[in-house]
Amino acid sequence: MINAIKENREPYEYERNPWGYIRETGDVDTAMEAAKDMLRWVLDDVELLIGNVDADKVVITSDHGNGFGEFGTYGHPAGSLQQYVRRVPWVTTTATDSNSYEPETRTDEDRNEEGEAEVLEERLASLGYL
Repeated sequence: MINAIKENREPYEYERNPWGYIRETGDVDTAMEAAKDMLRWVLDDVELLIGNVDADKVVITSDHGNGFGEFGTYGHPAGSLQQYVRRVPWVTTTATDSNSYEPETRTDEDRNEEGEAEVLEERLASLGYL
């Protein structure tokens, strides 16, 4: 199983566009704290996942690091040779299903009552799939 987690960077400007925010304000600390918060949220989800599947080997890694203004580098520019962009964590562990989490299941009827079907249809249409 491969699980990719994409962080959400809204609603604050330093979350939506952290690199522009740092360039404009020089406030690295706020953007760095937001990045740390996102990492904590992701690791909480990873902990939940590895506590509820069986696997002899689990690898936790990232596709890239980010620059926070070091040598004028923000984010992860293509082709960057900077160590803080290229160096990523590589952690191995195991996973054991403790059956401690049962995900909530919803029927199509539940989704329709919540208006999700309409939102999904709008998104698919805007992407040209419908």
